[in-house]
Amino acid sequence: MPYGDEENITARRAAQLRSKLDISKEVEIGEHIYSFKTRLFPDLKFSMAAPEQMEELTGDALILKYPSQFRPQMILTTLDGALNLTLDRLESERIESESILEMVQNLRMAAKRMNPSAIYTPVDWIDADIPVACFESWVGLFDGEIWQITFGASIKGVLLMGGFCAPKEQSQSWSVLARQMIETLHILPD
Repeated sequence: MPYGDEENITARRAAQLRSKLDISKEVEIGEHIYSFKTRLFPDLKFSMAAPEQMEELTGDALILKYPSQFRPQMILTTLDGALNLTLDRLESERIESESILEMVQNLRMAAKRMNPSAIYTPVDWIDADIPVACFESWVGLFDGEIWQITFGASIKGVLLMGGFCAPKEQSQSWSVLARQMIETLHILPD
């Protein structure tokens, strides 16, 4: 059990880290500097802030990285492939905002059954234009570990699923930034 001063020091360090991480400014993580801008996703009917350094994955690179024909509709990635933002509007899944928390909890439970060695946080809310439920996970891969935040929302009664992943060693920074990105989620008018 940690001593009281250790808990205070840990909390103070976490607060200092959060104060340096703001999507309205440039942010340095590792060897890279990221700037954020609001991106429109008209096919998905919403906008959201995302790193300017991310490009849409297309063509052969898309098929190589996501070989399944059931890949998300929109995949943004950095040039080195270390960061990925996936977005999918599931037209066949009608859902109201009140049911989002339960749906994301069920998704978390299913993911935990498929990969019990991964670490999962409890599902929580992010305040955006609409209610967004999310959970974080740390998953082992062949060549390392990744951190991911998975989120869901109801956009005009249709399910929006999204995920943002980064290397595990950058998870503290990206957890703060990804939540700020999701807070900017805004439904586009018809």
